[in-house]
Amino acid sequence: MVFYLGYPPLIFLSILRVDVDASFLRLCLVAPVVIGASLLVVLLLRRSLLRHIDRRTFGPFLAGAAVMNTGFLLPFVERTAGPEGVARLVIIDTFVGVTAFSVVYAALVGIGHERADPGFVLRKLVQSGPLWGLVAAVVVKLAGVTPPVVIMDSFEVAARIVGTTLLMALGLKFELRVRRPRLLLLSLALRFGLGAVFGAIFIRLAGLDGIDARVAMFASIAPIAYSAITFAEMERLDVRFAASQVSMGILIAIAASPLTVQLLL
Repeated sequence: MVFYLGYPPLIFLSILRVDVDASFLRLCLVAPVVIGASLLVVLLLRRSLLRHIDRRTFGPFLAGAAVMNTGFLLPFVERTAGPEGVARLVIIDTFVGVTAFSVVYAALVGIGHERADPGFVLRKLVQSGPLWGLVAAVVVKLAGVTPPVVIMDSFEVAARIVGTTLLMALGLKFELRVRRPRLLLLSLALRFGLGAVFGAIFIRLAGLDGIDARVAMFASIAPIAYSAITFAEMERLDVRFAASQVSMGILIAIAASPLTVQLLL
């Protein structure tokens, strides 16, 4: 339900509220670059190291290694970097959602349905609410139109339930039992390791500095996103392994965040 009713308004409002400038455009690319590069690495590993993993487990593994939970970082950024840091994190977080619910979701649809043809994947993407939220926001922003107050208020209410609902859902799915420990360890290592490497490369190539660079790097090494569980449920993949990934990733992030915040923010 959050996928269809919560994320579209959240993405719509986030896009409308940010000012478009050169810094904005570069921050927009953080998520597609880090997620896309991580996705390619894991898909390449599928041909060798991960070739024996069944597709129901590989799907959540792929999403876990590639997609970062930038929303988890919000309280830390708000406390240490203030409104300027939050604004930058919101930009990155918006495009994490857009990339996850388009590119990564398309990959998982193909994995979840062995014989899924491109048309089937395209139909699933067309049904993606978050993608339509992005399209609507871009159209409204380019047109310079201000949506009616009643629509904005309704979207505000819908957007606010996302964080609370995800926390409740995570509590229900929280998995302290370690499932497939070696694979879980590899997933976590890839999420944090690839995020750090590709985040640092992008920051250098894009010429980001100051608070832009610090928030971008912090976002790149965020823990595994809850969307790994969402996608696993939607495509009937290994939900328990997905939940174990997300749970362990958040526990590691909670333990490491004070030091990471001190070093980066």
